Amino acid sequence: MFRYICFVFVAGLACVHCALCPERSVEVKIPNSVKVGDSADLVCNFIARNEEDHLINVRWYKENEEFYRFTPVDHPPIKVFSLPGITVDEQKSTAKTVVLKNVQDQLTANYTCEVSWTVPNTAIVRSSKRMFVVEELQGDLILTVDNEAPGLGDNLQGVCITPPSKVVPTFTWYLNGEKVYNWFSPATRKNSNVPKRFTSFFNERVQFVNNQANLTCVVQIDNVYETHKSVILKKSNNQGVSYAQREYAMSGKYFFM
Repeated sequence: MFRYICFVFVAGLACVHCALCPERSVEVKIPNSVKVGDSADLVCNFIARNEEDHLINVRWYKENEEFYRFTPVDHPPIKVFSLPGITVDEQKSTAKTVVLKNVQDQLTANYTCEVSWTVPNTAIVRSSKRMFVVEELQGDLILTVDNEAPGLGDNLQGVCITPPSKVVPTFTWYLNGEKVYNWFSPATRKNSNVPKRFTSFFNERVQFVNNQANLTCVVQIDNVYETHKSVILKKSNNQGVSYAQREYAMSGKYFFM
């Protein structure tokens, strides 16, 4: 009877212990965009469930092809598999971080970290994320306005169009050096393997400094690319019309498409 009570007590403690154990988890931290020629740090943060979990290995895949494996019991623990375009910096790579050198456009892909433990049965957890390799955008930023000589009180409409890009950019509009607003692409616009142009619209009441207005569109792609374009608008001698009057006058022939 005493043995039975002890068994139940110990089993109860085991259950409580397991209930308090965290779930095994794997989270990858990969830059959304990397400039061609730069290095990229692929980070795999993993958490074991308890001290009984013994790490077997950590594997990295580009799409479905393995290119890096870390096995703590091996000597050396790092093994690199040849894959076109991938150059691993083995001196800087560890169990949780893989450093890729001189990344090229062909490395735009999904990257997966796979972690295996013995518990004593094998447990495998994965996490993935896509990385885009960004080249310098080819072509000029296009900035146009509906009126290059607006009057006092006029509403100013502008369009900013990027060169073809695979990555969704962020637009920031400035009027006379003051930030007016940021524009983020709708969620329906996603990064793509096919370059395409992105467009942002400006629609604000114009303000003048020394009888002129400076409208600037700034385009950024993460922290790897930035360009801008400005247009100087001279104040018209006309007093201008109210926004409501202007909207009525332009009805049916707006500048925006």
